[in-house]
Amino acid sequence: MNTHKHTEQAEIARINAELAQFRGRARAVDGSVAIETDVSGRITSLYLADYAMDRDRLG
Repeated sequence: MNTHKHTEQAEIARINAELAQFRGRARAVDGSVAIETDVSGRITSLYLADYAMDRDRLG
């Protein structure tokens, strides 16, 4: 039974390690903003172009 528990823990650790590698990415069509998040939704990368918040562009 202890071996079974160890095997399950190892499998859970392996799955968690694989999930940690997944990322979600989105980018504005004009390239002004790009973001990447991890599987938990935490931001791992954020890019804002100098012109991203230009009021003339926002309308």
